Amino acid sequence: MDTNAGAKKLNPLQLAALMALFFTAMGVAAVSPAMAKLAAHFPEHNYALISTMPTLFIVPSTLWAGAVAGKRISYRTLSTVGIVLFLAGGLAPFFLPDSFTLLLVCRAVFGVGAGLRASLGNALVMRCYTGKKQAAMLGYGTLVTNLGGILFQMAGGALAELGWNYTFLAYLFGLLALALVLFQPEPQDSVPVPRGDAPVAGEGRLAWRRAVGIITVLMFLHHILSYPVLMNISLLFEAKGTGGATAAAAALSLYTVGGCVVGFLFGGLFHRLGRFTLTLGYLMSAAGAAILCFGSTSGVLTLGVVVMGMSSSLLNPSGYAIMARYIPPHKAPLCISIVTGVSNLGGFLCPLLLRGLTLLFGEYLFSNLYFFMAAGCLWAVMFVLADPLPRDVP
Repeated sequence: MDTNAGAKKLNPLQLAALMALFFTAMGVAAVSPAMAKLAAHFPEHNYALISTMPTLFIVPSTLWAGAVAGKRISYRTLSTVGIVLFLAGGLAPFFLPDSFTLLLVCRAVFGVGAGLRASLGNALVMRCYTGKKQAAMLGYGTLVTNLGGILFQMAGGALAELGWNYTFLAYLFGLLALALVLFQPEPQDSVPVPRGDAPVAGEGRLAWRRAVGIITVLMFLHHILSYPVLMNISLLFEAKGTGGATAAAAALSLYTVGGCVVGFLFGGLFHRLGRFTLTLGYLMSAAGAAILCFGSTSGVLTLGVVVMGMSSSLLNPSGYAIMARYIPPHKAPLCISIVTGVSNLGGFLCPLLLRGLTLLFGEYLFSNLYFFMAAGCLWAVMFVLADPLPRDVP
């Protein structure tokens, strides 16, 4: 039954602190508009590591945080350590000597900090809310994630025009999350496994494990195909002669604007469509990739970026909201950390995908978009004709 019974009432400061966890979620993308500048400054190095290195460290730190959150270590402590490392690793490249090795070390520290916080926002939403309110809050979390992305990416792109190292001053926005962390809501440190004849949703069944596995695989595959598009958007704009870092930064900001719109509407969409929000999201992702692939003007390419932003902001909360129907509440942090960690692994592995595409087709910008179109259509059809999710939870 879709109910809000048991939802925890948060005061305004607690709600702001909860949303601050989502605000920093797209911090890793602050360097995306500056990738052309970074590539030019480090021509003898694999510049893509600047963007992908954090994801390698996000994965284990996210999994570890999910395993200990609310059990051995409080949510608030994990969040505090995470934002301190986020700020230290994010800002340090501006102050340190010009060294690619030092830059990667800083990005690794940043990744650990981002990973400690990555799964906490969705986990707390699942612990503090249920039913329609839970879906709505997952959508609002996506909205705030995209608002944060707008600020990080616009700042990163604008600062890159001053110099490659100025890009990293964009992480000063993380100070807002640091100021709010003391007000972050804290559920009970230990939630006992339910006993008796009335287990909570998913407890005692294999359905929740299957659902988590399916959502994890889907989000990983979507991430490994979508991350290269965002990472190389400035290169795509340059390849088509439609602008450089500034134009890419503007497009990426509109990507997050589209995500904000979907985040605001997500609660109502999910209430009406349920798991078929995945079908809609995959069709939109295929359409966005097609527009980027065949578009020839800055305006058309920007439209493709916006459509892709809307699709990602529909697919991500849909995955978590569907998963919440199956998993027991006390397993939420671990399950969410698995999905978040594995999907972020797709960001680290995307250079291998791009290298493979280059070997096969001689380039990767457009072949990746072709694969994205095909995958989006395939997944959309799958959820209409052969939905793999368990059926024993409505």
